[in-house]
Amino acid sequence: MARLTPTLIQPDELMTLLNSENAGDGAYGRPAIHHPVVIVGACNVLPVAPRLLDAAIAGRDDAAGAAVGATIPGTVFISVNDIETGPDIEASQGGLATPEMMRYGDGNLLPAKELLALVEAAGVTRSSHVVVYTAAVDDTPLLAARLLWALHWLAPTLELQSLALLDGGLAGWCAATAGTPGVLSRHCTSRKAARTSDETALLSRGTTSCGPASLDVDDSNLATTKQVIAAVRDRAVSAAGPLLVDTRCAYEFEGESLDRVDYSYIGVAGRIPTAFWGKWGPSTYVGGDWWRETTTVGVPIITLLPKQEMAALWAECGFGEAAARGQEVIFYCGTGWRSALAWFIAVAVLGWPAVRNYDGGWLEYAQTHPDAQLFPQARGRICAAGAGDSNCGIPLRQWCA
Repeated sequence: MARLTPTLIQPDELMTLLNSENAGDGAYGRPAIHHPVVIVGACNVLPVAPRLLDAAIAGRDDAAGAAVGATIPGTVFISVNDIETGPDIEASQGGLATPEMMRYGDGNLLPAKELLALVEAAGVTRSSHVVVYTAAVDDTPLLAARLLWALHWLAPTLELQSLALLDGGLAGWCAATAGTPGVLSRHCTSRKAARTSDETALLSRGTTSCGPASLDVDDSNLATTKQVIAAVRDRAVSAAGPLLVDTRCAYEFEGESLDRVDYSYIGVAGRIPTAFWGKWGPSTYVGGDWWRETTTVGVPIITLLPKQEMAALWAECGFGEAAARGQEVIFYCGTGWRSALAWFIAVAVLGWPAVRNYDGGWLEYAQTHPDAQLFPQARGRICAAGAGDSNCGIPLRQWCA
């Protein structure tokens, strides 16, 4: 099966797709309870319409959509926390993450078999068309990109027909389909109404018993710690090595003070040597460099920067032109969320051919990997034009010899 390339879909494009999929019984916009669902457990049953997934955070998904007060009919909610294996911040009672909380080789994601069970229970079956969005106005489009990246990893097993992220999220959809800004249209339904008995049964049914005989994942989108270490060695001696790009905020990248580490479970400040700075926003949990925000009746709508603007931004950071020519890029952040969005932008918006997400991120590299204490680290101000540490005098050659 050919490698799946994710796409960025606009609200009007999604509306056209949904209307065409439901052409037999009128325009899309029926209540969620009547939206066709996949019967999990039946082999090769295709959904009548694309599977819509709202990437949420457990315990706050309803509150996250309160500003909009709606969801797209037919949506199934998935907590992004549920697709990960650690660290369990609540279990650690706010303490630092330890190696015992983590597993290695695929960063923070669940093992493939467990992740497959979760997404199948949400109605994502073989040959599905999937559109991911989020109602969480403060995290848009971070949560959606995180879930999409995980689905892309499983794409060979799921044999997905298409995988897209909805630009503007739920707020953009409701505004675009209402005709009048800020007015909910018939193409939105209340979030409470979306929690139908159909959905409850779907999510509790578990995995299909007639799934694939073996699991196949797309490791082309994933960088392991071993690959990152190799990239550091390569970049220390040659500009042709993979481009490491840090997608955290400036003070995280500079790493000069533990007082400015916003993760309660990370106790090390710094960055991976040779990394370029890919920008993000003013703080760990507040982005903004990669998108623009407009406000409609008090509700923020966040859309990704157009291709030309995003390409210019990363070109100014020192790595964009080489990446566009095909040089491999490895994005990382703290725990793989921001770098998943960077991966999506690079692949879906810019069309870069060789891009990976180091899902373990700074957490795994500096703290939870069994060999973390042996890995070199860098700190200090951002170099001119965002250049990597190999141009900033970091003495790596002795370590890399």
